[in-house]
Amino acid sequence: MAKKNAKAKRPVAHSMSEASAKAAFEMLRPTLLELPREELTPIRVDVQLAAAIAHSVGVRDGAEPRRARLQTAAKSGLFDLADFDRLPNVALAAWYARQQQQRASAVSSEAVVPAAIVKEAHSVRGRMLRVLEHYFDDDADVGPRLAAIRSGTGLQDLANDLEQVADLYEEDDVHPVISKDPKHWRKDDVASARRFAQAIFRGLGLGTTGDAAQWADLAQRAWTLLDTVYAEVRATGQFVFRKDEDVEITYPSLVAATRGPASRSKDEPEPAPVPVDPT
Repeated sequence: MAKKNAKAKRPVAHSMSEASAKAAFEMLRPTLLELPREELTPIRVDVQLAAAIAHSVGVRDGAEPRRARLQTAAKSGLFDLADFDRLPNVALAAWYARQQQQRASAVSSEAVVPAAIVKEAHSVRGRMLRVLEHYFDDDADVGPRLAAIRSGTGLQDLANDLEQVADLYEEDDVHPVISKDPKHWRKDDVASARRFAQAIFRGLGLGTTGDAAQWADLAQRAWTLLDTVYAEVRATGQFVFRKDEDVEITYPSLVAATRGPASRSKDEPEPAPVPVDPT
């Protein structure tokens, strides 16, 4: 058995060329628009940092000798090498879409959300989370989703969290259990959560119309595609190189890699910022 490389290097988030990112996005726009809305993945990460990390994985694996190793393994027919070819451009497109969403939001909105709404929204989110955590924190399906909700920060995450807990409250396997809770469950919390979420989205300029809303939709579509493609690359790469290196380092989870300091070891440095290449 080959000895694993004890000094396996974590992918480095390099700077991204805005021109290249825009070109990749325009090339993939038709594909993004074809994604079914009900299959879109909620954004729970720093998309630009995640995209930069995924891009570096794609560039690295496209170079020799890793490319040759992957080509040999692909002859088995167990995976599609096209995912490795797509990853750099998908990552660039996701990076660009998120950048444009942030720019549009800054231009189109003064981010006015009344303090009373924010306070009530936090109250509803907290109460609904307490109910869900009491009954489902250890559940294999619901537990990880609750962990993702708890990790959110900021107003946009708060709005997304409210939509997520409302969805969970209405699921067939969840509702019959939580509706019997005598202390924290309230019948009108689902409607309240959705109402507060929409109020926050409108305050952030992420309503149903305008550039900000369009870019918010495109950013979510681009993240969904990146999340899907990277998952395939990660699973394949971890299998192909599992005997040579620590694949948890060389193919990191994008969620874990973009979380705050609490998710990293005390000896691991803060991730470098991802500047835009002015060229």
